[in-house]
Amino acid sequence: MYLSNDQVAALSECYRVLASADDLHELRHLLAPALARALRAQSLVSRDFDADSRRYAISFAHNLDEAHAQRYEAHFQFCDPITPVLQPLRCGGFAHALPRAQLVRTEFYNDFLRPYEMHRGLNLYACDGDTFVGDMLAFRSERQPEFEDGELAILRMLEPSFTAALLRLRKVRTAPLAAVVDDAALLGVLARQSLTPREAEVALLVFRGCADKEIARSLQLQPTTVRYYLNNAADKLGARGRARLAHRVSQLAAAPVAAGVRTH
Repeated sequence: MYLSNDQVAALSECYRVLASADDLHELRHLLAPALARALRAQSLVSRDFDADSRRYAISFAHNLDEAHAQRYEAHFQFCDPITPVLQPLRCGGFAHALPRAQLVRTEFYNDFLRPYEMHRGLNLYACDGDTFVGDMLAFRSERQPEFEDGELAILRMLEPSFTAALLRLRKVRTAPLAAVVDDAALLGVLARQSLTPREAEVALLVFRGCADKEIARSLQLQPTTVRYYLNNAADKLGARGRARLAHRVSQLAAAPVAAGVRTH
């Protein structure tokens, strides 16, 4: 595999970012331009996946209109013919999912990919066992050549480090803040957001990283009841899905901490 000097430098930067990033936003923000250079891609998108709602969320878009990227969340993820085929492969291009003659006849291509010059794609998926934890999708315009084996090899080299970085940063995302936030104080903050006591308790446990089964056991609720309170809390906080609910609660928790309210 031949790499130009610029690609070698970009790949080196990718590894540096993967090893040194302190949070998920920094990881994606710094990795995207370096990876775009290494792959000679025009744009990139990164997604999260909420296992409970079975929905994807766009977490970062590089050189792509963010409003258009958000349309994937609202509609196009439900007619995406590429992700279900490529995700088990961990790395792959559009051509590995379905023939181009078939792709260009789909709603996904004509209404989502083509309007923003995302004619050619190469996807990297991070999985912890069978659990999807994030991805990075690279795109080229019709004027650019197809992605080839060299670019696919770059993604395959990066996949272990990319997966490890996502898992590392997910584990530490709320740990420092959670260690200094008092439960009673945060429940009060959530109550002021119009959450009921039970909704606030569920949101608090989501923030602390508890799974539905753990929440059900802790609060002595049925799993379906947990989902009911979780969805209510998410709606009231304007957060769709577990990941965004946890992030929104962390934002609310950070304000009192920043003001010096800590009881531990």
